[in-house]
Amino acid sequence: PARTSVPELAGKEAVFAVSCLKVQRRVLPPTTDDFADKVKSGMLWTELDAKLREGVQAEADSLQRRATHREIERALIAKLPDDFEVPETLLEQVGKERFAAMLADMRERGAGDEQLKELISKENYDRYLAISRPSTVLQVKGDFALKEVGRQQGLAVSRDEVDDEVMSMQAQALQRGEKFKESEVRPKVEANIERAMVLDWLMEQSEVTLVEPGSKEVDPSEVLGASPEELAKSVLASEGKTQVKTPAAAPAPAPEPAAAAEPAAAPAAEPAAAAE
Repeated sequence: PARTSVPELAGKEAVFAVSCLKVQRRVLPPTTDDFADKVKSGMLWTELDAKLREGVQAEADSLQRRATHREIERALIAKLPDDFEVPETLLEQVGKERFAAMLADMRERGAGDEQLKELISKENYDRYLAISRPSTVLQVKGDFALKEVGRQQGLAVSRDEVDDEVMSMQAQALQRGEKFKESEVRPKVEANIERAMVLDWLMEQSEVTLVEPGSKEVDPSEVLGASPEELAKSVLASEGKTQVKTPAAAPAPAPEPAAAAEPAAAPAAEPAAAAE
C-alpha cells in the first residue's frame, strides 16, 4: 500500500508462487427437525433457528457496543488539553504489560517456546516500545480520563461483580492447567469492569450515529497514535541511539521496522460508530 512503514516497498509489484493442495466445497445440511434433533435431542428446527438468531444478534450487539466504546474514548481523549502529559514511568509500565500480553496472545495462538525466546530480547523489546509508544500514550490518557469521569459521577464497581468474574477466570485457568494469581488478576478485572461501566454511562449521555461498516475510512494514526511513517522514523531513531551507545560492537544493518508487531486495526466486520 501507499502508506507503509517500509516506503521502499510501496507500489512495488510482487509475484507469489502457490500450490493448491485441495479444493473443498461446503455442503450445508437441510434445515429440518431431523437436523435439529441431531443438535439436541427433541429440539425442533424452529427452536434451533430461534436460538441461532438470538446468538447472532447478541454477537452483533457486542460488536456494536465495542465499536461505540472505541469512538467514545477517542472523542474523550480529543477533549483533553494539548499540554496533558503522561508520566514516563507509567508509559514504561503499561508498555511492559502490553509486551507481555502480546507474548501471551502469541502463545495462545500456538507460538512455540523457541519462537517466543527469539522475540524476548532487549533489541526487540525496545523496538516494540518505540512502535507502541503513541498508542500507549493514547491508552494511558484514555484510562486517566475515564477514571476521572467515573470519580465525578460516583460510578463504582460492586465487589460481587468482581468476585464473579474472578471466579469464572480462575475456573477457566484451572481447566487449561494454567497458574492463577488472584492478587494480580483482581485489580485488572476491576479496572476493566469499571472502564466498561464508565463507557456505558458515556454512551447513554452521548449522541451516537451508527454508520455502515466500511463507510468510514480508518486512519491508521487513530489506531496507532501516529502514522506508519512516523513510527518507522521513531524506530530507526531509537535503534540509531542504541548503536551509538555500544560502539564496541560492529553495528548490524538496521532491520526493517516491523509495524505489525503492534496490533493495528479492529476487524472490518465490526460496525463503526461516531460519537459526539
